[in-house]
Amino acid sequence: MLQSVQTTTFFSISTLMTAAGMMSKSIKSSSGESAPAPKVDVAVPTDALSIQEESSQEIMHDGGYGWVCVFAVFMLNAHTWGISTSYSVFLAHYSQTSTLQGASSLHYAFVGGLRFSQAFMISPLATKVMGHFGPRVCLLAGVALQTSSLLGASFATHIWHLYLGQALGFGWGVGFILIASQNVVPQWFHRRRGLATGLAAVGTGAGGLLYAMVAGQMIQQMGVGWAIRVLAIVSSVVNTACSITVRTCDKVIHPKYSLFNFDLFRQRRYLLLLGFSFFSMLGEIVILTQIPDYGAAVLELQGTQISVIGAMVALGQILGRSSIGLASDHFGHLNIAALVTFLAGLWSLAVWRPASSYGLLIFFSLFIGAFAGAFWSIIAPVTAEVMTLQLLPDSLSMMFLFLVLPTTFSPVIGMTLVTTADGSYLGTQVFAGCSFIVAATFCWALRMSKVGQDPIIVPTLG
Repeated sequence: MLQSVQTTTFFSISTLMTAAGMMSKSIKSSSGESAPAPKVDVAVPTDALSIQEESSQEIMHDGGYGWVCVFAVFMLNAHTWGISTSYSVFLAHYSQTSTLQGASSLHYAFVGGLRFSQAFMISPLATKVMGHFGPRVCLLAGVALQTSSLLGASFATHIWHLYLGQALGFGWGVGFILIASQNVVPQWFHRRRGLATGLAAVGTGAGGLLYAMVAGQMIQQMGVGWAIRVLAIVSSVVNTACSITVRTCDKVIHPKYSLFNFDLFRQRRYLLLLGFSFFSMLGEIVILTQIPDYGAAVLELQGTQISVIGAMVALGQILGRSSIGLASDHFGHLNIAALVTFLAGLWSLAVWRPASSYGLLIFFSLFIGAFAGAFWSIIAPVTAEVMTLQLLPDSLSMMFLFLVLPTTFSPVIGMTLVTTADGSYLGTQVFAGCSFIVAATFCWALRMSKVGQDPIIVPTLG
């Protein structure tokens, strides 16, 4: 609000000065004498020009090659987070067969958490690499890490092999790709930033839908080893092509790429943003890892049916992320973020608990995918709105580092709540629902803080 007022004031001043010049010329032409123009001392805010320049640049780039980047990031999300989402199918297989030496259900759940948390853990290093060598090098490094880790995990015979491949290496590869790709789309769009980011985020759901359906079939027909190898080969080819295609607007925006930017923690808005992200991840990771296991343990679903449940979550993400991104452009990013996060909590408490049939679980999975998965379609626009585009890389990097804790331990918490309750999922369901509601509270507080800290200040002239 302050920025727009400053820019409007600057335009008004320019108009007045132009009018004064025209009046001076008119006086000269009519009287033939040179009348001194009135001297006006104007105090223009130092950042008014930069605000005007940034706004015009954002509008100029509101599309064009940006749509190519949207498609490239869509494919990157499909072959990173989409593959990561399909781990729920592998988790159900590992839990039922226990083929690895020294493994238990808790180990497999912990591996699932590390897949997410390690992607966030590596984010400061990935940000620094991107600042020194550019996003393309960062993306290709992530592709190499992800491919090699999946190939290694396909030959796992002990649980520590799975930790090294499916958890650490895969997570680091996804982290490099995540950091480099998350900053691309918001740079190319202004008015349609929510829609563009939402469409790019749909890739996670599309990849999850595809690989959740295919993974179960591949495990049954080829075995778990070859199923992972196929994922490694396909993702390597697609991610390499997309990494070469992506371009940024760094030369125009001049974003900051710091290893650690602790100054962000001094801002109240950023702390509220971290609270929203923290509790959103607590709820979402529990949902992604426990729904297929709930279907197998409570409803006694088989391999293909479990794959369908995972696919419904992914389908919900596809339908929800694009529509939620579009809605956020019209009704406000923070308003929509708070609403859909609250709906995710309400849906977990009201529908998951009585889901005692296969059809009802499909119904729940479809809508929870839309609500819970909305975080990734709105977090970049929300962060850009709250922290500015220049601070977007540092803000996301520090946020992802902060998300290491919830993403690491939320699958373990969900599994522990089940085992300590003798197989009852009530504690897990309440935990997920309450996490989303707390996250929505933080998001609404962030909205109120932003509204309250954007007073209309009109510079005085004199």
